[in-house]
Amino acid sequence: MGGLVDRVFRAGMREREACVLAFLEPSGTLLDVGCGGGKYAVELARRGMRATGIDFAEAMIAIARERARQAGVESSCTWIAGDVMTLDVTPADAVLAIGVFDYVEEPSKLLARLRELTRRELIASFPKAGTWQGVLRRAWLRLRDCPVRYYEAAELGGLVASWDGEAIVVESIRGDYLLHWRRSAAGLTPAR
Repeated sequence: MGGLVDRVFRAGMREREACVLAFLEPSGTLLDVGCGGGKYAVELARRGMRATGIDFAEAMIAIARERARQAGVESSCTWIAGDVMTLDVTPADAVLAIGVFDYVEEPSKLLARLRELTRRELIASFPKAGTWQGVLRRAWLRLRDCPVRYYEAAELGGLVASWDGEAIVVESIRGDYLLHWRRSAAGLTPAR
């Protein structure tokens, strides 16, 4: 049963991971907001980036630390338990927010904060409204009293319409949208 569940319900996560890793330029520094167990930060540290992962949950930070240790990249990773909205965080070349906007009531505030922290590019995922995966997920999370938010492509475009540079919304990654925003060359901020 576990193999079937993994193939059906986690295929989208693997597809999203492949897209994120294909889109992202793996150079410089990374800020992984909502890093969870550190999957992205560790993989990008393996590819040469200096990664900082932030998550609310201390338990997830502990998992991320162990994952980095096992991968031999612990010296390239920093882990912080806390809220990116209130932490004093150094801007990074690349910022990820994968699986974060699912639980954000006011996405424009978090997006503005992530934009401040982005020197080169930002990639964020947003669960797509109206998919069968979304219906099942909403029911499962409702049983756990956990609200989840879904998005439409037009809403995402509106959230970043005034931003400089180039914003691309990949419309369906098995139930998610991916927003990939790159600053314009004139808008690039120098490393600190």
